[in-house]
Amino acid sequence: MTDIEAIASQFQTTSPVVQVKPFGNGLINSTFLVETQSGRRYLMQRINDQVFHQPVELLHNLATFFRRLHDEPTAKQFTLQFPTLIATQDNQPFYHPAPHEFWRMMTFIENTCSYDTLTEMQAPQQAAMQLGQALGLFHRIGATMPIDLFHDTLPGFHIAPNYLQQYHSLSSSVSPIADSAEDRFCQRTIDQFEDQFKVLEQGKTSGILREAVIHGDPKLNNFLFYCDRLEVASLIDLDTLKPGLWHYDLGDALRSLCNLQGENPASDATIGFDFQIAIWTKRNIFLAWLIMIISIQQYYCCHLSSALDFIPITWRAIAILKSIIQTKTVNALKRNSNWRTPLQLNKTS
Repeated sequence: MTDIEAIASQFQTTSPVVQVKPFGNGLINSTFLVETQSGRRYLMQRINDQVFHQPVELLHNLATFFRRLHDEPTAKQFTLQFPTLIATQDNQPFYHPAPHEFWRMMTFIENTCSYDTLTEMQAPQQAAMQLGQALGLFHRIGATMPIDLFHDTLPGFHIAPNYLQQYHSLSSSVSPIADSAEDRFCQRTIDQFEDQFKVLEQGKTSGILREAVIHGDPKLNNFLFYCDRLEVASLIDLDTLKPGLWHYDLGDALRSLCNLQGENPASDATIGFDFQIAIWTKRNIFLAWLIMIISIQQYYCCHLSSALDFIPITWRAIAILKSIIQTKTVNALKRNSNWRTPLQLNKTS
């Protein structure tokens, strides 16, 4: 038995482990597919505590989410599947054999596929509608759960004013910060939209917007589709599950879905923003949100109309700021400045 198989055997699988092999192309955690004698399969992961500094809190969030999902009577109406945490042989939610080693195991959702770009699918617009509906349904599920049961495992993640403050701190300490047309364009864009970066946090502070349980990383390849039909089966990778604003999920989803070249394009010149995909995705998210807000409006926001006023700003502010801060997508910002298709930039400075 190999070392990795010995770790897998620490969990309560339905039958003995026969094989463990690397799985997927995730950038944060190390993921393995565990096969057993009965044919049932599991996913096992080593949590990266260099990214998630409190892995026990992360695992607590997962256990809480799955427990509440199981106990919530209305959960049966939702069509999304979710994996189940597998306990260790001594009934613990994770295996911790040494410092900086945190392992967890979950059931594997069979007959599902993931995609890196919408163009890999035969009907991108239909897929975008499915993705919007799935994210809205996820928010409806999270809306049944009190946020005080969950830890914030990535403090500051997605909080736009924090990134803006980092940018200003860097720009004041580096001279000159920019000396190209592209850099000057980015600086002008920051100056133009700077006030909008604060709008969500201001809404939260004033009580217009309230936090709920969000996914935190709803990029395209975290949605699982059934392999035999264009329907979302699950929204996975729940490590970033945390209290937050729906709007950040919406902005991050659109950032991923509407760039039809995916997260790692071969060339920056191919990066773009498909506005039509954004419309189809947002439409179905809004339908799911409206059903939820109308039924339990007082839990999420003080005024429905005021909360929805923030939505058109949200994804634009998030996408612009991320494009500025993350250097690998700075060229995408340059092409997306007018927020229409096709997007063109006058490079005069």
